[in-house]
Amino acid sequence: MTQNEEPNSKLPIKLTETPDPSRYDAFFFGAPVEAFSLCAIMKAYLEQIPELPGKISCCFTTQHFSKPWMGGNRTVRQMSDLCRAKGMKVAETGVVNWSSKSRESQIREISSRLSKV
Repeated sequence: MTQNEEPNSKLPIKLTETPDPSRYDAFFFGAPVEAFSLCAIMKAYLEQIPELPGKISCCFTTQHFSKPWMGGNRTVRQMSDLCRAKGMKVAETGVVNWSSKSRESQIREISSRLSKV
């Protein structure tokens, strides 16, 4: 649940409810690219969760553009940096380019890598 989730609002997003992450060993975070950056709701979530030292995380993103350098790489880097700031180890990352002809193979490849974590 959130407050201020209007995308054009200048107010910060405030999460009103979040699950307790402390009981999990690993986390898989996925979010879309929004204006060449991490979407606001995932950024708010990762900023508001407690420290999770030693936990493992994997981060992936989806984007419309066909090249990862058009926002995907930056978004994964932003997610990874936020996870590391909470003490998590980032084990894997990936970018799915939604308009790419190789989208299905990208999904299979990223799923395969993440499933080995």
